[in-house]
Amino acid sequence: MNFHHAQDLARRNTGWLVLLFGLAVAGIMAAAVAAVLLALKGTRTWSGQILSGQEPGLALAVALAVLTVIVLGSLLKLRQLAGGGRTVAEGLGGRRVHPSSQDPQLRKLLNVVEEMALAAGIPVPAVFLLDEPAINAFAAGWTPADAVIGVTRGAVESLSRDELQGVVAHEISHITGGDMARNLHLAGTLHGILLLGLTGEFVLRHLRGVRLGGTRGRGGVGSVGAALGLAALALLAVGYIGSFFGNLIKALISRQREFHADAAAVQYTRHPAGLAGALKRIGGAPQGSLLRTPNASEFSHAYFSLGVKASLRNPLATHPPLAERVRRLDPDWDGRWQEPLPRARNPAPLPAAAGRPAAAAPVRRLLSVSAALEALDQAGQADTRSLGYARGLLGRLPPDLAGESQDPLGAQALLLALAADATPEARQRQLVLVRALGAGGLADLADKLVPPMQALAPELRLPLVDLALATLHGLSRPQALLFRQALLELIEADQAISLREWLLQRLVLHHLDGAHGLGRRPPAHRGNLVQAAPSARLLLTALARLEHEDEEGAARAFAAGCREAALPEEGALPPPPGDGRELEAAMEELGALPRPDRIRLMRGAMACGALDNQLTPDGLFLIRILARGLDLPMPLLVPRKEREAGA
Repeated sequence: MNFHHAQDLARRNTGWLVLLFGLAVAGIMAAAVAAVLLALKGTRTWSGQILSGQEPGLALAVALAVLTVIVLGSLLKLRQLAGGGRTVAEGLGGRRVHPSSQDPQLRKLLNVVEEMALAAGIPVPAVFLLDEPAINAFAAGWTPADAVIGVTRGAVESLSRDELQGVVAHEISHITGGDMARNLHLAGTLHGILLLGLTGEFVLRHLRGVRLGGTRGRGGVGSVGAALGLAALALLAVGYIGSFFGNLIKALISRQREFHADAAAVQYTRHPAGLAGALKRIGGAPQGSLLRTPNASEFSHAYFSLGVKASLRNPLATHPPLAERVRRLDPDWDGRWQEPLPRARNPAPLPAAAGRPAAAAPVRRLLSVSAALEALDQAGQADTRSLGYARGLLGRLPPDLAGESQDPLGAQALLLALAADATPEARQRQLVLVRALGAGGLADLADKLVPPMQALAPELRLPLVDLALATLHGLSRPQALLFRQALLELIEADQAISLREWLLQRLVLHHLDGAHGLGRRPPAHRGNLVQAAPSARLLLTALARLEHEDEEGAARAFAAGCREAALPEEGALPPPPGDGRELEAAMEELGALPRPDRIRLMRGAMACGALDNQLTPDGLFLIRILARGLDLPMPLLVPRKEREAGA
């Protein structure tokens, strides 16, 4: 499955569904107009004679009122969902699983999520636990930076590790495939239609205590009450029409995506029995996958399996039948469901290294550009080799640094230590500014962590950064703002920002802002790479000069990058960018390009950052940070030795 092609196809299908939604809104408006006119004609206050000749104006007013309700309802809901995945998870009753949790079941879940995210080349999502006996899960967020994965307690306790890995791989594919943002857009937009039915229910509840008869001597209250009652029933009926169309749109969008996500999960794990086993246990569980939370229906299209009551054979069901999904994974299935695993009453304490393999030998060899480009073409995908390599990288992390990455203060200190200057004198000047913010403890810990961070193998930096970024989800808003300012002060202490510093700063702030509900959503796609050529050339220039100290080598690298990105070279190597603000403006323009253009740019960046057609691990670290800034998954590059061993 090629995810770039799948996303293009999904975008085209979404265009048709938007058209269908527009037609549905028009039908609802027409139904509302007809219902209101019939209700008013049936009352004494609005007799046919009084209403005669006023129908067009009244019909227009009703249609505009209905459209206003739909639009405002959708906009308000989308604004509420601007907080991203965390807002969705908390709205469904989820609580965040702390990265340092030592509960054996939760530790198993965290390890699986970390491995799968690292193998897929995305930030490690925050993990939320829903206290539900059902077996279900979901992924939510606007971008990978603010993505969360929610898993029910039933799934954690009732599934084996292989089955849980299949479920998590399914949800990871929704992140890399771009389904999350579409799901949030859909939930927000459909809320406007549902408001009509909710309004009808509200009016009817408040009319129950009103006597509709025997009050006409006081201004005709009975007639008005009857009219309101009829109007409420009409709104309720129109609301059901909206629900019908909403469920139809959800079904058309999500059913096929679930098949794609199942196939992607198998591609990640190369173990169809794990995912098939999870589906079989849902069929054998008394509670199945049904959620009890009152808000479950809002995101019914986003769950791993059906989360609300509905017949799976119903064409409006958001998910395909369980049996059909199982048979696609296990053609020889005998049709029998499996009972959930028995819950361990007193599980043994989890060893510190549980779930992670023995440390692998460090990888310090250079990586070919051709291998890097091949991996970029497979973005959003993984296999057992990359998953095994990810486990090996996590297993090689020094225990003290891995422990700090799971602690909120330690995670902040790790990121500051990575950004700090290697020279002790310059570093102390940086940390003085951090202490001036009232963060003396953070500055002291960061200073202590600089030596082990400098000694860390380059290929281990991004996994450690990913673990630290995931921990930042647990910061309060004031803590996040303080850390944000501390990072900016440290990087800007020398009044000059290098490309390396700027990329790291952008990675952390991009993730921090998304995780704390600052409303970052994917920018509207605009322009193309040719139109953004000046910004692209600026970025490629910075990469070429960073990786190549001599002017001639930088010029060759720049030319190679322009050729790979299909950009005109336009003569000599441009001068280096002036400062971080110039790069920031360029990145904002490049980040809004359509995804195929961003992929072309990444191909150019890889070619530009290569030294003699080789990428160093340190250069690859910067390339992967750049991919994160462009919201592109960048899979692990498995070294040749590991690829040949897994072949």
